[in-house]
Amino acid sequence: MTENHKTPLVAGDLKQRILIVDDDPNIVQVIEQALTFKGYSTRSTTAGEEAVRIFHDEGEFDVVLTDLILPGISGIELLEIFKKQDPTCEVLVLTGFGSNDKAVEALKKGAYDYLKKPTNIDELFIAVSNAIEKKRLSVENISYQMDLERLVEERSWELVKTQKFVNSVLEGSTEYFIIASDAEGQITLFNSGAERLLGYQRSEVQGLNAIQFFADPAAREESADLESFFKDGMIDQTHIVTTRNGREITISLTVTPIWDESGNIVGYTWIGKDVSDALALQDKLKEYAQNLEKLVEARTAEIQERNRCLEETINQLNSTQMQLLQSEKMASIGQLAAGVAHEINNPIGFINSNLSTLKKYIVNLKDYCRGTDRLFDNGGPEALEELRRIKKFKKIDFILEDVASVIEESIEGTERVKSIVQDLKDFSHQDKGKLVEYDLNNSLKSTLNIVWNELKYKAEVIQDLGHLPLVRCYPQQLNQVWMNLLVNAAHAITDKGQITVRSYQTNDDVFLEISDTGSGIPPENLKKIFEPFFTTKEVGKGTGLGLSLSYRIIERHGGSIEVQSQIGKGTVFRVRLPIQGPAEHAEGTPEPPGNDSALIDRIEPVAQLVEPEEVGA
Repeated sequence: MTENHKTPLVAGDLKQRILIVDDDPNIVQVIEQALTFKGYSTRSTTAGEEAVRIFHDEGEFDVVLTDLILPGISGIELLEIFKKQDPTCEVLVLTGFGSNDKAVEALKKGAYDYLKKPTNIDELFIAVSNAIEKKRLSVENISYQMDLERLVEERSWELVKTQKFVNSVLEGSTEYFIIASDAEGQITLFNSGAERLLGYQRSEVQGLNAIQFFADPAAREESADLESFFKDGMIDQTHIVTTRNGREITISLTVTPIWDESGNIVGYTWIGKDVSDALALQDKLKEYAQNLEKLVEARTAEIQERNRCLEETINQLNSTQMQLLQSEKMASIGQLAAGVAHEINNPIGFINSNLSTLKKYIVNLKDYCRGTDRLFDNGGPEALEELRRIKKFKKIDFILEDVASVIEESIEGTERVKSIVQDLKDFSHQDKGKLVEYDLNNSLKSTLNIVWNELKYKAEVIQDLGHLPLVRCYPQQLNQVWMNLLVNAAHAITDKGQITVRSYQTNDDVFLEISDTGSGIPPENLKKIFEPFFTTKEVGKGTGLGLSLSYRIIERHGGSIEVQSQIGKGTVFRVRLPIQGPAEHAEGTPEPPGNDSALIDRIEPVAQLVEPEEVGA
């Protein structure tokens, strides 16, 4: 026995395996070689019992070629065994001359075809190919039947589940009643919701006309049909119905026709719910709404009166606030005036002294000039001697030498006065609500000049001013900030200290720092220093609006103020300002920082704490 394997040339999912059974080894060899050459996988034997074992153990043979006459077990018996074990296996029987009856018997018992010995190879190929095709069709048919049976089973189960779901929905919908009827209105379904609502059992209503539950009594007496009942449509219509116990209820009813494939009405579904409580609630809501409208009108009048009183209070607060702001500004002006007067008094004093000296010089020069005139008029040695005496006595040589110095000092004094007056004018000049490009270094120098009298006795002022571009700002508003910070720095120094003014640029911003070596700010006060009316000064010596004003001004310039302070070492205020100035409003005009009407609100500080500090505010 031999087994040859070769990749089948025939397409399909079958393995193309063939079992050959014949007691003549020569016939087996010829058939096996032919089929192997054709691309089939073969297995062969010369004994019937061995063929049964091979078929049972190896299985999955598509075609069996067997001789009808075999020793021990016949080809007919083999056919019956093979067909019983694998009904899809096709059997071709080989028969000699004179055994046609056996071949016919084999065909009746399920053989696919028979071949006569000696076998024609072409007929063999055709018979084997047709047998394999028949098996393929049989396998496909069995697979199709199995798929069909499985599909039928699945669809049946789905229908069962759908039916169970529909029934659960119908029976579980206790809030809604659901009734189904045929085209004449005879009830075919009456769910538990309908039983609960109408008070009837479904066994009592089978065969009744559904319209009797919902039509008015006159319609029932006239035996109105469904067509007249539905003439105006039936979607969420309210009806009054009487239950079995005689109670009248209001329902919302929707009736929908059921159509068949031909477009004919075969029935109706009646779905609705009891809306009696809902309608009663609506009536109560209408009553509540009317009462609420009256209440709203009364409360609106009350609120309007309160708003009027509140507006008056706000106006009074604004007036008080403006008075406080004006008080702060007047205190600053008074402080400046005293300092400026002191600063102007010094140069005015030595100018006055120089003018008195010049007056004496002029008197002496006049006497010397008269002596010169007498010398020209009279001549002689006596006049010349008198002129020499006058020149020596009047110190004409000293006067001529000193007068230039006196005049120069007086000019310097007037320039000093002029500078102070100009800085004061710049400081107090109104911004007129327009942004201008301004040199902040000049702004700092001008403010230093104005408050110099406040600083010079308390601190050494160090200026470390870097190169700054022109900044779009309100200069006079910023002057107010510099003045507040510089004066606070001076007040923070007890005896003699140092105040450093520094400026620099970083990217699109400029920074101005004012630091002092004063007493520092206690940690508990550090977060309050920008709040309106907060001050650590004695009563009557400060309004507490200086830093609050400064914060608002810088904030409205689009900048920020940071403060770092350490007790006993001093404080640093760092002001950041954008070079391009504050962002503009939608109208295109930035809000001028001079409007301080919002200072009544609490202003949260933008203080970054590195260590606890203070400015002597």
